[in-house]
Amino acid sequence: WLKKKTVAFTDDEANSGALWLASQAEEFYATHSSRVVSIGVCTASLDYSRMMENDGVNMNAINAGKYKLLGAYWKPMTDDERAILQARVDGIHREFKDAVNSRREVDEKYMEGQVFDGVEAAQIGLVDGLVDDISELFD
Repeated sequence: WLKKKTVAFTDDEANSGALWLASQAEEFYATHSSRVVSIGVCTASLDYSRMMENDGVNMNAINAGKYKLLGAYWKPMTDDERAILQARVDGIHREFKDAVNSRREVDEKYMEGQVFDGVEAAQIGLVDGLVDDISELFD
């Protein structure tokens, strides 16, 4: 069995999912000007219900299941629905942080959706080092 080393690299942006994936490589490098960003999770839902009401528009939805219309744009979100979505977002955020820390040691205070340039990412341990170009990784 031949083991190959995994190496990740960014010279632009490693956002959310890209950062999650790259953080799992044995080594992760960035350029000075790259952006390593957003160990955070979000979901968004538009609420057009008031606008629709003002325009005289009604949505007639037929559904089965108490939460089938969770996040539907034509109705306000209930506190119960908000709590469900918040719990999901919090759970995925925990998984994301645990995944990063399974390969690297990054302080929790740097895992709240911030944006870091390559230099900062190296200082806090998100990347293993800085290079000017990907070719430096294959000498």
